[in-house]
Amino acid sequence: MDAALYADMTNPQILRYWAILIFWAIILYSAWFARRTVCPHTGFLKVIGAVLAPLSLAVLPFQLVMNRPEQGLVVAILIGCTTPVLLEGRRPNTVQAWGLAAFYVLLSWTVTATHIKGLFFLPALLAAGFIAVRKWLPSIVLAAAATFGVLETLKLWSRRTDCPESSFLVEVFRSLSIRPDDLANGVGQFIGRVGSNFIDVARYWTQVGFQQEYESEWLPSAASQPTMLELFSNAVLPTVLLLGLMSCAVGVALELKRTVTTGVVPRTGALIGFLLIVGIIGVVGFQHVKNFYEAGLLFPMLGLAVLLLLPGIISQMPNSFHSGARAIIGGLVLCAVISQLTLIWRFQGDAADWWGDIASRASRQDSVHDVIEQCGIANNSTTSRLILDELSYTVLWRTREPVLERYLLGWYGTGIDQSKVIRDRNVSGIVGDCEMIPSNYNENVIAKDGYCCVKLTK
Repeated sequence: MDAALYADMTNPQILRYWAILIFWAIILYSAWFARRTVCPHTGFLKVIGAVLAPLSLAVLPFQLVMNRPEQGLVVAILIGCTTPVLLEGRRPNTVQAWGLAAFYVLLSWTVTATHIKGLFFLPALLAAGFIAVRKWLPSIVLAAAATFGVLETLKLWSRRTDCPESSFLVEVFRSLSIRPDDLANGVGQFIGRVGSNFIDVARYWTQVGFQQEYESEWLPSAASQPTMLELFSNAVLPTVLLLGLMSCAVGVALELKRTVTTGVVPRTGALIGFLLIVGIIGVVGFQHVKNFYEAGLLFPMLGLAVLLLLPGIISQMPNSFHSGARAIIGGLVLCAVISQLTLIWRFQGDAADWWGDIASRASRQDSVHDVIEQCGIANNSTTSRLILDELSYTVLWRTREPVLERYLLGWYGTGIDQSKVIRDRNVSGIVGDCEMIPSNYNENVIAKDGYCCVKLTK
């Protein structure tokens, strides 16, 4: 998937177009699944509106992020958790069982490789896999392969958060979430930090709209303040979240009651939906920092849990409940439309400059081409380990093992001995905006149109 997304980095804007396509694929698949399992007699366009509306309030996480891991997690978990519901009532033969096991191994490795947060949703995915496979040996192989993925992810995450070259980054990473090592400070303190994280997430969902730092990276930088309509649509989001949590609680309670009174095992969708809720609780409890990236993961996961639990709720609710649900969905659609229109209204005045900056990329890339030609740096795989800013990367991405300057010369590089890293890693050159070039290399700089190049001798 990454190979397809990053096949050509000359125009990073393509990543955003991919994100939009994947977003709509998620919406259309979810709508198809909802119509098939929850409301088969409802028009498809109405179902699309009902699915799209909650994911279009206040923020546009999928359209705006550029291959953030949250989108990959949503795709893998959505496919994996809905498949056993679609196959319910069918028992696969041996060949089909092994095929399903291989399919879920791929999904589990995707989830564990994408981000550490995927581990919290892995139990739901594995439960879905075991239910779909329904045979012991393929299930054991699936469990073993998933365990391997978990161990590899934990090993990688440990190395990422224990970086001997940068004590600054170690502290930053450790400030983002609770670690198992924190239990050494006492169980009471550990539980207290989990409780504090739940309080923080409740505060976050009341202010879920874009902050200024997000606007500068993902949207035109609007100087105007949010409109009253925009503030209203943002305020609706915590209410929708609360409705989703209440729906899940009702669905789980009704399923438990049905299981106890009838002795029938819980429905497939209800079991998977419950495990998704457990995963959401885990992410919220262990993660300190909250931002719109989490909205792009947790909100769709909550929506999927509701979708899986809804058939059990609908089957045990009176007709008046259906009328109320339709009214709520209609209100959500209206709020979603208002939310998007107000965002467009607020940012449209600055959009021309934003698009103009994108349109000027080609001419700025030509300047980078000229400066590297004068510098004697080859734009191919014979060149390795260049330090590049974001624009020069779009020109020199074909070189081997490039390093983005923000990770060495920018904020992420705070406290790092830059000269030592450049020497130890055999960095062959630095290319980018002249302001990013370290002062100790000024004598060897070649500059043109504000872009500079330093070729380092080895």
